[in-house]
Amino acid sequence: MAADRVSAHARQLNGLRRALIMGAALALTISASTSGVAQAAAPAAGPEPMSPEDGTNLASIGPVRLTWRSPGSAAAFEVSVAPWAGDGPGMDLIISDAAQVAQQAFTIDAPLIGSGNYVLLPGMTYGWRVRVAVPDTTLSNAVQWGAWSPARTFRTPAPSSRSVMLTSPPDLSEVRMGASPTLRWSNADTAIFYYEVQLSSDQRFATGSDATSAVYWNLVHGGLHDPLNSWTPPFTLPSGGLYYWRVRPRVQGDGVPVDWSHTSSFRTATPIAPVLPVAQQVLRAINTARVQQGLAALQQMPTIDAAAQRHSDDMATADALSHTGSDGSNAGDRLHGVAYGWRAYGEIIAAGLSTADATVAAWLGSPPHRAILLSADYTEFGAGMAATRRGRTYWTADFGTR
Repeated sequence: MAADRVSAHARQLNGLRRALIMGAALALTISASTSGVAQAAAPAAGPEPMSPEDGTNLASIGPVRLTWRSPGSAAAFEVSVAPWAGDGPGMDLIISDAAQVAQQAFTIDAPLIGSGNYVLLPGMTYGWRVRVAVPDTTLSNAVQWGAWSPARTFRTPAPSSRSVMLTSPPDLSEVRMGASPTLRWSNADTAIFYYEVQLSSDQRFATGSDATSAVYWNLVHGGLHDPLNSWTPPFTLPSGGLYYWRVRPRVQGDGVPVDWSHTSSFRTATPIAPVLPVAQQVLRAINTARVQQGLAALQQMPTIDAAAQRHSDDMATADALSHTGSDGSNAGDRLHGVAYGWRAYGEIIAAGLSTADATVAAWLGSPPHRAILLSADYTEFGAGMAATRRGRTYWTADFGTR
């Protein structure tokens, strides 16, 4: 049974060197020929793997120290590490440094987010093997490669989403219009660097026949993004929408996917209609009422606006509702004060109302005010509003004809 297992390993590991190379291979300082010119001096058998023992379950994602016993002296070694199921990062390195070769060992450092050595993923079985080279006695500056060692495996520990925190945007926050937010997260386990991210307006993230919204599902190498552990959707999210997102460490190969992190949400801002100046708000409401009664719309006059605003400011300062200004002026005086030469004028005022629409509605409900507001004698108009420190509002609408 043991022989069958080793044989199966060897068959699968024929594909090791085709694995994705994530590490930087060290250059061989002497010329190397993997085919070999003279095979007589090559080791007849491959090295004997020593540790970790075959099938070891690691306590952490590195460092992993691979050791072996070479059949004789060596000038270099080649070590190959790859996911057992052939899906994920791996490495294939040739080392010729004499001190490292003499150790008959190689250490795979643990990944560190932001620093590198992005070789090992969590929750996966990796296979490794090694072979050594000896100097070719028939050619100068050449080596002959011996046979590969038997294949050995180890398994990295499964990750957890419990250590993942979704940090930005804050949960239930609103993001600005016209751009997609950068989703950011942190992980207390700094050896995790590869993630899955989901974003959707469907809180269930359904992708089957019961799906109600698109689910954007992306793989993110957290160590290669700026900022680290982040993803910015490459599209603009529609405004006024509520979106949900979550993250989990990516497991590949023969690993089992883990649960997702907690879900966070944000809302994209809704466009806000431009706020009209107070005078225009009042004029719009008054002209709506006039047109409904078959009357001509009034024309807004900046000079009348100025007179009306001065009177509203005056009433707010005194916190008193009156057609007589603090200087004893009436509406006609105030219109003359802004160089408006009137033939006829009228004025209506109000206090304590919060909006232009509410103020005009109150005027329309009062016969004396309604009579001025709907008079055919006036063709031009201006308005103003001011508030006291306590927030009490004072409104003025002046009408005129020249």
